Amino acid sequence: MSAYAKNTLVLGMILGVVVCLGFGCGLAAAEEEDSADKPEAQASEAKTPPAVTGVDDVVKVEKGTVKKSSTAWYTAYNIWFETPDKMYCINYKTGAIVPAGTEVRDVAVTRGSKGILKGKPILRFVTAKDGREFLVQIYPKFHPGKTLEDYKGMMFSHKDFEELTEGMTEAEVQAIKSGMLVNGMSKRAVLVCYGPPPEHATFSQDSNQWAYWTNRFRRIEVRFDDNGKTMMLSGGY
Repeated sequence: MSAYAKNTLVLGMILGVVVCLGFGCGLAAAEEEDSADKPEAQASEAKTPPAVTGVDDVVKVEKGTVKKSSTAWYTAYNIWFETPDKMYCINYKTGAIVPAGTEVRDVAVTRGSKGILKGKPILRFVTAKDGREFLVQIYPKFHPGKTLEDYKGMMFSHKDFEELTEGMTEAEVQAIKSGMLVNGMSKRAVLVCYGPPPEHATFSQDSNQWAYWTNRFRRIEVRFDDNGKTMMLSGGY
């Protein structure tokens, strides 16, 4: 072999070694970069809070606790009764009281199954604490344009007592708890205390004069000032 050929062969071998070394270094650098990226990805995954997977979940995250919304039902106002199976939407202010904010269950418009209520439409509910059943009737002449379904929507709420009375004065809250109206109450406070006024005598709650009944014969007049506060009560309250 000539000297020229030998030199060419040696030069080719040297170039081959250099290329291989460069390629190997490139792979090592790429692996180092990939390895350096992984801890950040893992740290990012570790910081991601778990997701809420259902309405009953309570999930703790860095800034607090995610809680489900309440689906419980409560009475939206004080409901009076003399016998639990003979109540009325007009809500005569006589007898015992199911207080506003009382938790209830099994709320439904159905038909009576026995006695004088058999086959008649009724609004049924059960107090959650003691399992006591209550049956409410409606007399259309006292509630023109309203149905038991309408009263179901007015009589019950997802708000408990604290939520129902939020923003009210202490005097209003105490009046509601005692089932009594006092001067200076807002319309909202009167509604939580006494419920909606019967529609046959109070055509609109925008009116500044409402009427209620303590019993079948005695009527209460409630008058509001221009700020929507009670300023005059008359009748058997």
